[in-house]
Amino acid sequence: MSNPTAHISVQKSRLKHYKTKEDNYPLLKDDNNSYYLDDKQTFEIELFNPLSETIAAEIYLNDKLISISKLLIKPGQRVWLERFLDKNAKFIFETYTVSGKDKEIKKAIENNGNISINFYKEKSIYSNTSTYVRYPDYNPYNSYNPWVGTGSPSWTPNTFTCNTIADIQFDGNTSNSINLNSANINKSTKSLKRSITKENQKETGRIEQGNISEQDLHSVDIDLETYSFYSIQIKLKPLSERFLTDKDIKRYCPECGLRIRNKKWRHCTVCGTRL
Repeated sequence: MSNPTAHISVQKSRLKHYKTKEDNYPLLKDDNNSYYLDDKQTFEIELFNPLSETIAAEIYLNDKLISISKLLIKPGQRVWLERFLDKNAKFIFETYTVSGKDKEIKKAIENNGNISINFYKEKSIYSNTSTYVRYPDYNPYNSYNPWVGTGSPSWTPNTFTCNTIADIQFDGNTSNSINLNSANINKSTKSLKRSITKENQKETGRIEQGNISEQDLHSVDIDLETYSFYSIQIKLKPLSERFLTDKDIKRYCPECGLRIRNKKWRHCTVCGTRL
């Protein structure tokens, strides 16, 4: 049986993921997925359900649950989630620099960029327990259709309802992070002058709320199993943390500019220049 998949995409174009021995983030099985993003990069979480039954995804960002709601994914459906479930704000990766390599700093930033997704199956037997779920509408005439509607759940005995509420307003100009590069530092302390060097600086990044998203969500009532049946963990990192490999280095002919696709080539196949 195939399991659900999760990837990171930018404008619905999937990014390359890396499996490196340097990754110390605890991951399940072989899901050692690291993605490298630039500062202020918006992205989507691409989710696919290969099963013949409806499932729901519970999402954690920076190791914090983003909503008690879950994202419903129908059989064979692929969705690109670009926003928070309860706030109309895009996912954005923002980087900053920390100084020092002591344990306290490592502990403080260890959850940065972590994405955890737990998948739940729909219950096959009727239960009075309902779960508030958001899912995308599917339009066969469009490859990707903006989602519609917002809702707020309320409970009465043995009844679960969603009452329509006004759209949530999100101030895209509000920043939830502090740019340390522009922080006001007391330069009068001569003993600290230029004591911080690149050698003891480390760039890290967190997933924050970006600009307003046009993706709308719609709520339904569905019964889910209590425990997840599958989980995926992803780690987002700054581009500066990327370890280059031979495959990342592209070679070109110095004479005609042809890309050298085989390391065994001794001469350019177009102009004959010795490589």
